Amino acid sequence: MSELDFRSNLAKNLIYYRKRANLTQAALAERIAYTDKSISKWERGDGIPDAYVLSLLSKQLNVSADKLLFGETPQKLPLAKKKQILITLLSMGLVFLIAAIAYFVLGLCLPSEERLYLCFIVALPVSSIVAIVFAALWWGPIVQGLSVTALIWTLALSLYLAFDAPAMIYAYIIAAIMQVLTILWFVLIGNRKR
Repeated sequence: MSELDFRSNLAKNLIYYRKRANLTQAALAERIAYTDKSISKWERGDGIPDAYVLSLLSKQLNVSADKLLFGETPQKLPLAKKKQILITLLSMGLVFLIAAIAYFVLGLCLPSEERLYLCFIVALPVSSIVAIVFAALWWGPIVQGLSVTALIWTLALSLYLAFDAPAMIYAYIIAAIMQVLTILWFVLIGNRKR
């Protein structure tokens, strides 16, 4: 194995096991008292940590130093990640099941109502809230930001369709302002972690 292959293998393994541990480069760097630039350098294959740092990394990532250095990088998501994705999707699916039941029951009780489809429209922001909760538990700021974005725009859509008034177009203006604030908030959080 050439030095370039060695560095590349270590870089891939470091990325994989860091992500498996749900750590950002900054969080891992903080745990081993190094900078995120060092972690980034090792993950690009531009350098190799010394033996002491390697032992710290393996301890924090819950993997042997031998696996970090010489192990073959697993290609599949860890089972825990798959379960997290499935639990999130099942929970969001339950929201739509409840919407379907509400649609059915309301259709029986109010057969002349034309706007029963709103049951499904309202399920969109509710499922976004479910996604936000699970994103906060299991995923990083990108997924959290996307979940909040989904909530903002699906809520605006729900309000626009639920209230048949010309002024409801302003719901989208409010949503746009909230979107900008959300982006700024996640940028602030990202800068604070560095």
